[in-house]
Amino acid sequence: ATFNIPRDHAEQVLHRIIARGLRLQWEAYFHESYFDEPFLRLCQEAGCRRFWFSPDGFTDASLTALHKTQTAADVRRVWGLLLKHSTVVANFSYFWNYPGMRLRDFGAMAAFYLWHRLQRRRAAAITFNKIRIEPGTAVQRQAESEGLIAPGDSLLPESPQDLGRVFYRQPGSGFLDWSYDHLLALKGRRGAATSDDTCPR
Repeated sequence: ATFNIPRDHAEQVLHRIIARGLRLQWEAYFHESYFDEPFLRLCQEAGCRRFWFSPDGFTDASLTALHKTQTAADVRRVWGLLLKHSTVVANFSYFWNYPGMRLRDFGAMAAFYLWHRLQRRRAAAITFNKIRIEPGTAVQRQAESEGLIAPGDSLLPESPQDLGRVFYRQPGSGFLDWSYDHLLALKGRRGAATSDDTCPR
């Protein structure tokens, strides 16, 4: 689902679109480690109109905890590239309260978000999501071991009020949930049981 893995294949596709004169408008997810300015320009020439990134974590420790292969330096480099091209439309997605999240990871992410707001980079959005507990996953096993759900529990919510049960929350992380809900409240939205939301640009 990540377009530029492998990058050489993606470049072949882009060159073929351009050579055939196809007037396409499209968008895709991209991996930060294989993304730079020449590739950005090639994608634009081939008709890409929105660039999606899902690092999910902002520090090297959080990326490791989430089993991601990009580094925090990769994420910052791509963000800087998009700041340089201020009209490029992009979205960065992060998890809010994930297994192994530490207070310092939360602080780094919050500082980055506030810096983003000060930059008034309206063409780029930051999206915060909570992890859905899916059957047969490591997150389900961890949630069971931490007592968040019981083995055999249905992971299909039975009502809107039951929705929050199927999203992961670290035990004892009430402050993180409080921060998430108040962040959503800043734009007049309810966050108590929502799974994801796009923060103000």
